[in-house]
Amino acid sequence: HYKGPAWYQKEVKLPGEWAGQEVILHLERCHWESTVFVNESQAGKRNSLSVPHEYDLTPYLHAGKNTLSIRIDNRMIVPVGINSHSVSEHTQSNWNGIVGDIYLEKRPLMQMEHIQIYPDIHTGRVRVKFQVQHAGNQEETDEDFLGKVTMKARSFNSEMEHQGPQHQAGIKIIPGKPLVELDYPIGGDALLWSEFSPALYELELILQDRDGNILDSKREEFGMREFTANGSRFQVNGQPIFLRGTLECCIFPLTGYAPMDEAGWEYVMQRCREHGLNHLRFHSWCPPEAAFQVADRMGIYLQVECGSWANQGSTIGDGGPLDAYIIEEADRILDAYGNHPSFCMMAYGNEPAGQEMNT
Repeated sequence: HYKGPAWYQKEVKLPGEWAGQEVILHLERCHWESTVFVNESQAGKRNSLSVPHEYDLTPYLHAGKNTLSIRIDNRMIVPVGINSHSVSEHTQSNWNGIVGDIYLEKRPLMQMEHIQIYPDIHTGRVRVKFQVQHAGNQEETDEDFLGKVTMKARSFNSEMEHQGPQHQAGIKIIPGKPLVELDYPIGGDALLWSEFSPALYELELILQDRDGNILDSKREEFGMREFTANGSRFQVNGQPIFLRGTLECCIFPLTGYAPMDEAGWEYVMQRCREHGLNHLRFHSWCPPEAAFQVADRMGIYLQVECGSWANQGSTIGDGGPLDAYIIEEADRILDAYGNHPSFCMMAYGNEPAGQEMNT
C-alpha cells in the first residue's frame, strides 16, 4: 500500500527523420496525476482518470539522447470521493503508475485534431467536426488557411458491405478559429448499428492545401446509430429496447486494475452475452479505449461515469473543485470516446451528496 509520488525515467533517442515534426508523448491510464519532465524542463501536468495523458514535447526535445522523467501521484488529487471505483481500494485498488500504452508519436505540423462524428440516420448524412491546428504557431500567423478535405466511409465488419461516396469540401481556417464543420453524404442505405447488427464504419479524412499537397490524414471509426428516450422508454434507431445490464465496479482482483487490451474486455463482455445481457454500467469510473472497441463490435450499450462517488466527505453542485473537475473530465471523455456507437449514456458518477442536490 502506497500513496504519494513515484518517479519513472527513461532515456530516449530522437530519430533524425523526426526533425520538423510535432512529437507527442502518449500515456494511457495514469493513476493518477502525471507531471512530465524532458531534460529537467517541466513539459506539463495532467490529472484525468479516464483518458490518456498527452504532452507536446516538441519544444523540449533535441536531436540524439533525451532524458524523459514522469512523476505519478496517486493521492486524492481532487476530492472525487473515497469510495469512487476510479480511485478506491475496494475493487481495482489505488495503484500507482501507467498501465496502458506508452509511446512517442510524430505528427505533422498541420493536422486535424478532436474529430467528432455525428450521424443522422434520418437524412443519411454525417456531421463531421474537427480542428485544424498548426503546431507551435497557431496564434502567430495572421493569414487564412485555404485547403480542402476529402472524406470517404466504408463498412468493415458486416456481412453486407456499404461504401459512401468520396466527397471533397473546401475549407477556410481563420487565425484563432480552427474549428471545421462539414457534412458527409453517407447515403440513405447506410447500415445501422444496434445490438442485433453492430455495423461499423471507418471514415477516412485527407487534409490538403490548395495546391493539392497532402498535409494530414486520419481514420476514425463510428456507427450509424440514434439512441433516444421516448417517454419512459429508450429507443435505438426508433425501435424500443430494454436494457438488460449489469454493474461494472472495476473488479479485477488478479491485476488490481482494468484490462487495457481487447482480449481482456472480450472475456468480460462475452460473459455478459452468455447471460443474455446487452448493457454495462461503469459505476463511478470510465473504461479505456479497448472496452469501447469491443462493445462496438459486440453490440453492447455502455453507460460511463466521470469517476466520482461524492457520498462521504465530498459534495457536488456547490462550485467547488470537484464541480470543475467533473465538467472538464466529461469534456475529455466525450472528446476521446464520443464517436463509439456503444457509448450511449454518461453520468457524473454515483449517488451525489451536497446541499445543492436538494434544491
